[in-house]
Order: sequence, then C-alpha cells, then structure tokens
Amino acid sequence: MCRKWMLAGLGLLACAVACNGLKIVPGPNGQLNVNVSAEKSYGVKTRASGTDDYHFLLVNAAGDTIRKATVSEISGTPLSLEPGLYKVIVYNRTFTAPEFDAPYYYAEETAEIISGQTSEVELTCLQENSGIRVLFGDQFMEKYPQYAMTVTGDLGSLDYNSLTSGRWGYFSAGEVTLSLKDNDSLLGSIERTLEKKHMYTFLVNNTEDPEGIVESSFILSVDTTHVWVSQDWDTSVTSGDGQTRASAYSVTQARELTDGTEGIWVCGYITGSYSGSTTYNPGSITTDTNIALADQPGEQAADKTLSVRLDTENLKAQLSLSRNNSNLNRRVWLKGTSNAKYFGQPGLESIKETVW
Repeated sequence: MCRKWMLAGLGLLACAVACNGLKIVPGPNGQLNVNVSAEKSYGVKTRASGTDDYHFLLVNAAGDTIRKATVSEISGTPLSLEPGLYKVIVYNRTFTAPEFDAPYYYAEETAEIISGQTSEVELTCLQENSGIRVLFGDQFMEKYPQYAMTVTGDLGSLDYNSLTSGRWGYFSAGEVTLSLKDNDSLLGSIERTLEKKHMYTFLVNNTEDPEGIVESSFILSVDTTHVWVSQDWDTSVTSGDGQTRASAYSVTQARELTDGTEGIWVCGYITGSYSGSTTYNPGSITTDTNIALADQPGEQAADKTLSVRLDTENLKAQLSLSRNNSNLNRRVWLKGTSNAKYFGQPGLESIKETVW
C-alpha cells in the first residue's frame, strides 16, 4: 500500500506518494549518500547547534516528495532509489514571519541515481534570512525613557526595547523600515535593504555635536560566511543642504545634484571602487584612481553609490583603498564638485577637503 507524507505550512511541496520511486530493496537500483553541514554565525546563539534535527526531503522528477525525515534519520544509511534525477532539500525550520533567535538555514541539490552505482550529495545549509539587533546608547535611553524601535519587513514586524535590546531578530531579505519611537510618539524612521546572510547592528545614540557621533564600522567577522554590518543612528543629526560639513548631503541626495555644483559637502562610507567604464566592485581594494561612497557600509548596489574621482597624489594617498585597506567601510566627509556621471554613476570630483 502506498504511504503518503505531507509537509504542512511550508508551501513548497505538495503531498507525495512513497511508492512513487523510493524502494529499500536490492536489485537494479542505485544508492544515495547524503552529508549535511551548516554555516553558522560566529558568536550568535541559535536554537540548533547541529544539523541532526534539520528537516530532510527527497523529491523525484515528477515533483513528488518520496521521503520526509530528519537529517539524523538518514545519516550513515544509503538510500536505495530507482535510477533518475532527485532533488534533495534540507532546512532547519519554516520561516513565515520575523522572529527573535530564528535564523533560517536551507540547502538543496540535485542528485542523479545510476543503476548499480552510489551517488554522493554534499549539502551546506546557508542562512537565507537576515539578522538585526538594536543597541541603545545611554544618552538616548536617558532622554527617551519610553524608547522603542519597530522594524517592519514584508512578513511582519518586531519591536526592540529594553527587554529585547541586544537580541537578534530575523527578517526576510529585502526592504525594511526602522521606526524610532518614544512612548508611541514617532521620533523618525529610515528604510534599509537587507541582504541574505547579513547581520546588522543599529546603534541608536543622541548627541548634539556631530563630532561626537560614534563612528560606524563594517566588520567582516572571523566567520567569513556572514557579513556583519554596524551602523550608527544619531537622533540629533539629519540630512542637510551640503553647505557645511555639519549639514553634509547624504549619498542619496548627492546623486540628484546638478552637474558641476561646486563646494558641496557629502558624507558616506567608502564601500569599494569601480573598474572598466561602469562596473562597481563592492569591497574591492585594488585601485587608487577612484572610490565608491554609499549611505550604508557594505553597500552592494551600484545605483546607491557615488563615484569619487581621486585625481591627485594627495587624494590617492589619503583615500584610495589600494593604499589604505582599512578605509573600507569607513565614514568620511568630502567637499568637492558634483559630476553627472563617472564610471556610470553620479559622482564627486575636484575634492578640496577631506575629514574623517
């Protein structure tokens, strides 16, 4: 008699019939060995420390799930299968809404089973969602005792406050809105784009002097499978008119400037450089002729960058990533002239002043 398995709530695979391909019998079948590992976040506590409890699915060429188990149940035991193509899927949990301490790991591979042979499949589960934690500075907490930040993505929202400060919340990759509140009164909001495998720390401070802003940093942890981004949100500083360093334009604002606007200040993070005529290379430290500036450290999208021309030896010595690797994802204020297009993006040239 055929036995059926169903995966409820995942929304990925339909009900499947076990007799539609899976047979633990000798004969002309081939065998499948499956090995599973997971790349984990360094220093981040998660609910699962290994892969034994991960879910295992085996899908035949017709799209039917012919085996549903845990990784521990199939580890070390070859599966006897009829010849053909199969999809092997492993994941640690379902992820349908933002949640604290809920990284979502997933992997899939296709295996070809050949009669009388053994096929090996190696799956490395990667984090498919993004982590966010929010840290509040002492000055901010003193000034706004009823503080909270709500982070909203396409699947829902999470509230960060005194009870959850420092905890990692997980969201699907994509656009999120961070709304800062005090006693339900909105203090401000910003939008950010989250990338898979990225772990974001937002530091909420309050200072009246822009010089006192805690410098944001971009950190690539020793766990090179994850990108760690730390960003400061100073509640006393807003986007300006570009006339002074304190009122510097953001990169987003500077990208909209008229060509040839002189003597304007722009503030951003050095996120890479450009090559060829239009290619943006995030994280690249191989050129000294230009740098890319962005509103966020670790920016991956070219259309969110400002190309900066380094046309003097002094500028190259100060700013170029090839000579100053530590400048990567460091914040800088530059005073110069807008350029409508440089390496395919709006730019800044004729730099007159540089302040870190």
